[in-house]
Amino acid sequence: MRSTVLNILSNYGNKLWGVLSIYLFVPLYIQLLGVEAYGIISFYTVVLSIISLADLGLSSAVIKEFSTSSPDSYKYSVFRLIEKKYFLICGAVLSGLLLTSHLVAISWLQTDKFSNEELTKYIILISFGVVFQLCSSLYYGALFGLGYQAKANMYQFFWALLRSGFVVVILKYFSNNLYTYFYWQIICNLAYIIILRYNLLAYFKAKMEVLFMEFSKLPKHVLVYIGGMSLISIISAVNTQIDKILISSLFTLKVFGYYTLASSLAQSPTLLGMPLATSLFPTFVKLAVDGDSERLKSLFPISNYVLNVLVFIVSLSLYIYIADLFKLWLGNRIESEYLHDMEFLSRTLIVGTVFLSMQLLFYYALLAFGKTKYTVYQGIVQITLGVPLLYYFIATMGFRGAGYSWVIINMGAYIYLFFPLKKQFDYGALSLLVYYTLVPFVICLVTFVLLYLVYVNMLNINCMYYIVFSSFLSVFFCTVYLFKLRHIPFGLSGLKIALADFRN
Repeated sequence: MRSTVLNILSNYGNKLWGVLSIYLFVPLYIQLLGVEAYGIISFYTVVLSIISLADLGLSSAVIKEFSTSSPDSYKYSVFRLIEKKYFLICGAVLSGLLLTSHLVAISWLQTDKFSNEELTKYIILISFGVVFQLCSSLYYGALFGLGYQAKANMYQFFWALLRSGFVVVILKYFSNNLYTYFYWQIICNLAYIIILRYNLLAYFKAKMEVLFMEFSKLPKHVLVYIGGMSLISIISAVNTQIDKILISSLFTLKVFGYYTLASSLAQSPTLLGMPLATSLFPTFVKLAVDGDSERLKSLFPISNYVLNVLVFIVSLSLYIYIADLFKLWLGNRIESEYLHDMEFLSRTLIVGTVFLSMQLLFYYALLAFGKTKYTVYQGIVQITLGVPLLYYFIATMGFRGAGYSWVIINMGAYIYLFFPLKKQFDYGALSLLVYYTLVPFVICLVTFVLLYLVYVNMLNINCMYYIVFSSFLSVFFCTVYLFKLRHIPFGLSGLKIALADFRN
């Protein structure tokens, strides 16, 4: 299980870089290109999220099947069959995007800065970029499932560094326009696909004397899983992107750019919580397949505790110090008339994101048991209630009201997920909610609030010092509490016991 710990660390390093890159490069994009141009860059993410439903659960199926102890010939056969389907899907998606590019430009995006002809060209470039990026998820997922998460994350790190960081150098010193930005995205995405696919095939060539396919059709259980994940992919894309779809169509690109800034900041808890969940997914699969409910019962609460403490610390840091963080991050790049709306919006989005982040391990545990129907039910209800609520709050409060529906649907989803998982194994729902969720939240909340009260009376000190110190104290107090909860002696010997227990 050492590889699991290594994978978790590599996943966190990768995600930390992803979050850090947002803080580092987004202000530079705005400085070099302007807020409206950044709105078009943000639209790239919206399109990518929408077309991700075309994945239909294929990359998730690869991760799941590659996480088992099946022969390499079986895994290669599954991969090749899914890859063929992926190529056909990506070709169809690209054709659809190209055919509708002009329609999207004239009827969706609102701006006085760019002409419809320019917008159409940008959308065409976005189409190639997002389709290539979608393709990469298949190969990344395959390496992930095989246990080469550290290698996959290394490639993803350098890919992200080149496409998000080095493009700033190109924009500043060579060609400062959106065409350059999007052409560079296409080049990086295509190179990323080639490198990932080469490494995956190199693995199979090293393991198999001759590459051959055991079967010409996907096994029934894989098709059933893909069928369930297809619905989940569609529902997830709608639930997570409907706000951006409405904001980008109802407001100008400038407002959409500001909304994306607030949304990016609010996503930090999920971005930092996701590595733990995805790293544990292969372990959940193995324990579920082996029927080892005792080890799963032991692992699930403590994993949730670690996830919750991380989410609470990041969320409280953002929620309490949001005004100061905006100033540190963007300086005077936010127009004053939008500043208070962005602070209000960010806080509501952060609360909703807390509930979303706490769902992650529930979601992956259900997937490990192959139970996708519960997530489908959850998603259908979220769309049925969430979309009307979102439209209502936007219509009555403007873009600042979008966060309310996000809070409501994610709080309801979190409560709901306690019940279907209990049917799979007895993880101690009440204990998990009280001792592994509410208590650490109170510990973190009290710590942050007390130090914030000190901060407001000493404004000459940078807020980052208080955030770091509050985070350190929260981790310390939560660790002491966890040791007491698990009956582990506090000290170096107890720490070794805790690490050994988690590893085993």
